[in-house]
Amino acid sequence: MAVEVEGERTDESAENAGLRRRVAVLEAQVAALADANAVAAELMAELDEAHAVEAALRRRTEELSVQHSIDHILVGSDNAEELALALLRGLTGTGALDLTGEALLLLRDGDRLRECASIGDPSCCREHVDVCWRVLNSEAPGEWSEDGRVLIVLRGSDRRLGVLCLKCRPGLAWRDRWLGLLLSFGAQIGVALERLQVEAHNRRLVVELAAACDRVVAATRAKDHFLSTMSHEIRTPLNAIIGYGELLLEDRTDIEADARRIIRSGRYLLTLVSEVLDLAKIEAGKVELCWERFTISSVIREIAEMTQPMVDSSSSVLEVVVDDAVGVMEADVGKLRQILLNLLSNAAKFTERGVIRLIVAARSDDRDSPIVFRVSDTGIGMTEEQLARVFEPFVQADPTTTRRYGGTGLGLAICGHFADLMGGTIAVQSVPGRGTTFELVMPRWRGDGPAIGAGEPGLP
Repeated sequence: MAVEVEGERTDESAENAGLRRRVAVLEAQVAALADANAVAAELMAELDEAHAVEAALRRRTEELSVQHSIDHILVGSDNAEELALALLRGLTGTGALDLTGEALLLLRDGDRLRECASIGDPSCCREHVDVCWRVLNSEAPGEWSEDGRVLIVLRGSDRRLGVLCLKCRPGLAWRDRWLGLLLSFGAQIGVALERLQVEAHNRRLVVELAAACDRVVAATRAKDHFLSTMSHEIRTPLNAIIGYGELLLEDRTDIEADARRIIRSGRYLLTLVSEVLDLAKIEAGKVELCWERFTISSVIREIAEMTQPMVDSSSSVLEVVVDDAVGVMEADVGKLRQILLNLLSNAAKFTERGVIRLIVAARSDDRDSPIVFRVSDTGIGMTEEQLARVFEPFVQADPTTTRRYGGTGLGLAICGHFADLMGGTIAVQSVPGRGTTFELVMPRWRGDGPAIGAGEPGLP
């Protein structure tokens, strides 16, 4: 019996030893599995970090690509409108931004916003111009709405220039992804626009300065020529006055004929001085108008009588036609007379053995319609170049004309100013060698409305 118990104990010990071994193996496997799980967790963490880094790199690459496109547009544009349109195309054409293709760029223009460029159908942006104006006048760099409308303020060096309106994919994901980058573009775009505006302004100033310099040089030359002409024109009648006066003292000539020559020279000299004084008053803005109502036909008769001797001296014919319907008008009769006398005297001066016509008619049957005074001749005429400068002061057709026909070149400039002061216009047409036609259009009444009692009997 003792032997059997001992055998059973031996079997139990062996079995326990086997169990312990299996337990030890299991514990080793569990430990190895725990180590593997730890390694796997570390690998997953590293993989997640790698994915995050890859996403960040991809996002940064996209941002840099958009930034590069914008930089290229900002550098390559020559004017604000070109820049605005290229910018909208560049932004909406960039797929990464998830823009819908509807965009609008507004620039500040005084107290309103002016549309500079648009693409697509930016009606959703145009409907919110008041919102754009509010954002522009706030301190915010821009604004984003839940429906996907983005407003980016364009900021210059010291002022806010305008607003960029974009339509994007709605949602917070888009806002968190791209809004910050677009807001940062506001300053870059604003500075580029400001630079182009300054460059355009400077170019305009250069052009205006060059034009002003040309005008100053031309005016200086014209005045030099005028002074030279005036010295000759003044000396001629003065020499005649002095010469015929000396002859009168010597009592060796026909007194009546010499007296006429002296009077004629004195009147011519008076005309020269009067023209210079008239132009000085015009340039100083000190011309005063004396308005009065008068019968047009009576004034025309006076002018025709005063002009007839000049026409006769050129062996020409004067034809005067006054429409019976012209009646009465209101103007500065002295200045109107001076305009017509100047036009007729020029026609007589530049026409030999020709026809000079003065035609006066109302523009229409309306009792308040303007009056048209047309002076035409069959004289030497003018070229296109001469017509372009005919109303400039100190200007005559050319030096040959000045030497042959005399004059200061002030008469037509004074006529143009007087017509403008009385609310009228004066125009000219001419063909070289075939004559010239001046057309003076004057309002019948002073001011815009019809005159009370116009055409009443008893007016002068």
